[in-house]
Amino acid sequence: MLKELVDDNIALLEQSHGLIAALPAEVYATAPAGRRSGPGPHVRHIFDHYRALLDAFDAGSPGRSRSAGPTPLPLVDYEARARDERLERDPDFALATIEVLIGGLRGLVGRSAETAVEVSSDGHAGVSTLARELLFLLSHTVHHQALVALLLQPLGVEVDDCFGVAPSTLRHWGKLAPRAPLRDALGMPVHAGPEDA
Repeated sequence: MLKELVDDNIALLEQSHGLIAALPAEVYATAPAGRRSGPGPHVRHIFDHYRALLDAFDAGSPGRSRSAGPTPLPLVDYEARARDERLERDPDFALATIEVLIGGLRGLVGRSAETAVEVSSDGHAGVSTLARELLFLLSHTVHHQALVALLLQPLGVEVDDCFGVAPSTLRHWGKLAPRAPLRDALGMPVHAGPEDA
């Protein structure tokens, strides 16, 4: 189950990679008339959330937890985001960041889906699992991709009709079989990870 969740999250990041690579830099960093932000800030926001999850499992930060007890839980702190504005303006930096995030996600595959984590978000805290947070990131990413697609329309950019669409909707549309990986609906080739090369 965890590998499938990781693969679906990677597929969404690869889908974003394809869109960002096709956009002129000025479009990526432009807010349509009457809007506070353009595509870049939404992309940065997506990446910040992935980074929060990956930071919780970074081998260099075993003490990142507020949990008491003998074995503190990894802390996924969605409030402690870097908000690096380069990600909002520089598509090349965003593309390089996607590669780093994909590598980090692949590194989660050996873990148990039921690995407990402490989560902090919007002033609330609780205990979750790695699988649940990967499910959250799928939904969160699709939501912000949909906003990116809407922001690109007034800028004259056509976006693939599967971009920013929930897997459940793709299944309803008949573009995704009930048990198929998300990559199938997105028409994406399977990219070998370092372990497959």
